[in-house]
Amino acid sequence: MNGRGGPSIVITGVGLVTPLGRCPDEVLRSMAAGETRAARPRGFDPGPFACHLCAEIPDFDGEQYVPEPKTLRLMNRDAQLAVAAARLALVDAGVEVGRTYPAEDIALYGATGLAGLPLAEVSRLVRESAGPDGHFDLSRFGDTALKRVRPVLAFKILNNMSICFVSIFTGI
Repeated sequence: MNGRGGPSIVITGVGLVTPLGRCPDEVLRSMAAGETRAARPRGFDPGPFACHLCAEIPDFDGEQYVPEPKTLRLMNRDAQLAVAAARLALVDAGVEVGRTYPAEDIALYGATGLAGLPLAEVSRLVRESAGPDGHFDLSRFGDTALKRVRPVLAFKILNNMSICFVSIFTGI
């Protein structure tokens, strides 16, 4: 119990997937040395944005953390990064789900967005949803656009899918 009468929560492991490294010691060493990975992005033109720099993780390979190729194809990059970070956090904590702690005693908490979704994945949906004036048309979205995209797109655009995949691949 904490000082307020509620249960105590302890963070025992950290999972990092960053341009500076994959473990806390490596990231801290890189930061202490003044290293940065901020640069112009290679995958898109940053011209329209106020900041023309980002910190990409070019060497990330989702297959290291998601060994099922079919499922990997359903996941956007955000979900792959979340699964990797969760697995690294469990290793860092020394937790084996179901052995160290029952799965039902471990919680997942996360907040996600659509930052990693490539435009090519949704361009047809956007194009087919436009009315004659070029603006979004809810009727066209429901009647036409959704019928012309791959059904698995939902696995990539639902904002809770990262946490869902973490749950699946960690057994929590």
